[in-house]
Amino acid sequence: MGYTPIAGHASDAFTWAVNAQFNYLGSQTLFQTGNPALSFPASVLAHSAIEMYLKAALIGVGCIVFDPKSLRSVDPALGLTKSNCAWGHHLLKLGRQFASREARFDLKAVILDRFPMRSGRLTVEGALEIFDPYFWEIRYPSPIEKLHGIGPAYGVPLGKLVERLLPFVPKVSPPSRKFASTPSSKA
Repeated sequence: MGYTPIAGHASDAFTWAVNAQFNYLGSQTLFQTGNPALSFPASVLAHSAIEMYLKAALIGVGCIVFDPKSLRSVDPALGLTKSNCAWGHHLLKLGRQFASREARFDLKAVILDRFPMRSGRLTVEGALEIFDPYFWEIRYPSPIEKLHGIGPAYGVPLGKLVERLLPFVPKVSPPSRKFASTPSSKA
């Protein structure tokens, strides 16, 4: 029987961390403009960054980024089970999955003593809850039902959340501000 191969990036935490960093930096850059209209794409990039950091962290504790609904198509000798599949876009679900495998990742840890858009202290879990709807309600046009707010201030909890995730993902050197070489002045 022919089995579906598992893509190489499915277990490559470094690749997920690199892509997470690009999304994170793009998100923070847009948040920092202070332009409310740019908060929308910043929020989608923020969600994507958090998701990718969580998947990189989950790979680090033995998970594979793979749809558990497709397990029947994978060679059973690989030992892949539903519990070690890191799948989906729900940040809180991914965060809980990681916390269940890594005791140092505390969902109840306070990341901000005060966040004006929420009452009380903001925990890791609360930050995941804040960013979760951005994928579902802003990425494509849809009714906004769960979104609690949006704006430049959301770059702060994003930064705090990423600080909590970085110890669990491969170290990625910050990209140079020069992504492409500048044209030569020689003709």
